Amino acid sequence: MATPPPMVSVQSALRRILFAIVLLSWGYVIYATRLAALWQLQSKFPNQMLST
Repeated sequence: MATPPPMVSVQSALRRILFAIVLLSWGYVIYATRLAALWQLQSKFPNQMLST
């Protein structure tokens, strides 16, 4: 049984790392957008209770 060249496994690992970075960055963007919208609503409607 032949073993695959090591370059294939390195490329696969790099793709997984890149995918994880993309997912984390999009999660951060979505969370920051949610917080910004919440702060904007709280400044516009200060007397209302907004749940997070």
